[in-house]
Amino acid sequence: MGEQILAADNVADLRMKMAKEAIAAQLNINNMAGDSTATNNLEGPNNLTGEAAMWLRGVGPYTYSGSTGRIDTNGDGIISESGSNNAEFNKNSGVFTSDANGGVSGLNLTPSLAAWIQKVDIDGAAGSLTASGADLLHALQSFNGGAEVGDEGHLVVAPQGSKVAWYDGTVDIVGVPVSNTADSFWSVLEAHNVI
Repeated sequence: MGEQILAADNVADLRMKMAKEAIAAQLNINNMAGDSTATNNLEGPNNLTGEAAMWLRGVGPYTYSGSTGRIDTNGDGIISESGSNNAEFNKNSGVFTSDANGGVSGLNLTPSLAAWIQKVDIDGAAGSLTASGADLLHALQSFNGGAEVGDEGHLVVAPQGSKVAWYDGTVDIVGVPVSNTADSFWSVLEAHNVI
């Protein structure tokens, strides 16, 4: 299933795009692990893939009226797969089988639905930062270096994992790197107009 998701291109269901970028980000994080395997250093933007997992599970703050990013419909933490629509992922057709749109025609999560465009509070008590599903996808793409974000740069993490910053794509780090604490990547993305 993972290979099918990673190979998916030009898909109609935005949950597939989110899952694809989340898997790619986790693989990128795993590949970075070689720099500090003997330490407890962070290997990527702290909680980036955790945020994607929450969105794909449809849990707070990523809960919406009428639509969802949720692909794990029974909440067991495993995406079941089979060659039919009796599982959460149909490996023959390469699609998620649950309804993402709350009864609108079809099952796909489309760009006009709340789970994609509605901004939710992502920094808890501070309450000053909000992001949508689309913003979360852009966060993942900016870390993965995806062309969808553009050539203006991407999100980077210091080799020791202690800082997160914006790389301009050509020469240098832009602005002041921030401590790589839980969800600090959001402030970097906001400062560089990614969200």
